Amino acid sequence: MTQHKQPCPKLMSNLGVYVRQYCSQHDVSMERLASNAGLAKATLYALLDPTKDARMSQIISLARAMGVHPQILLQMKWADFDVGTINAIIPKQHFTNSTHAGKLDASAFVTEAPPDGLLIAPNTRFVKSWTIQNVGRTVWQNRFLTCQNPKTDIIYPNNQTSADYHFTPLTNQIAIPTTHPGECITLSVEFITPSTSGQYISYWKMTDEHGNYCFGDGIGLSTLILVQTLGVSQLITHQS
Repeated sequence: MTQHKQPCPKLMSNLGVYVRQYCSQHDVSMERLASNAGLAKATLYALLDPTKDARMSQIISLARAMGVHPQILLQMKWADFDVGTINAIIPKQHFTNSTHAGKLDASAFVTEAPPDGLLIAPNTRFVKSWTIQNVGRTVWQNRFLTCQNPKTDIIYPNNQTSADYHFTPLTNQIAIPTTHPGECITLSVEFITPSTSGQYISYWKMTDEHGNYCFGDGIGLSTLILVQTLGVSQLITHQS
């Protein structure tokens, strides 16, 4: 499948610079901005300090006061943080990071289509797309999205599994175009649904040209579908 990039909020190098520019442009003092955000002045200054931790609730409160999406502030805060600090802020299911050549290498999940839980007929082709963002300081080059389980287990309502059924991608690996920090990339994979009813999951992770995981044990991308044939509507009902 053809992969493509799409616009993402522009990254600035420093959250403090962004906030001070906002105050200057809107003729608002730092004290007033802190008050509007429900934060103490000292808390706001600590939030802008790249060496200090930050709470998600503080970022959200500041974003509301400034009238911007919290993701914009989070992206700038990420650029100031080291790997250990980021883990305290971003839920693992939405954020994966490591270091590459001494630089932060990080990926954030943005969206997917279709959503998990799609009800689809057997032996049907469909395309799953994930949009992720490079939120680190490393350019992604010579990377791939690689299927981790070409023969994905079928999952029955009683949680029993069998490896006899395949959730088949048309390819087990797709190339990721060069992606610079701040850019978003949409990755699409085409599948053929199994011929047997059930619930199926396909799991993917980013690898380099040597097959090594880019983000170690970090959570990858996945798709979950419900396959239904005639006479098995009860099975689907139990799974929903």
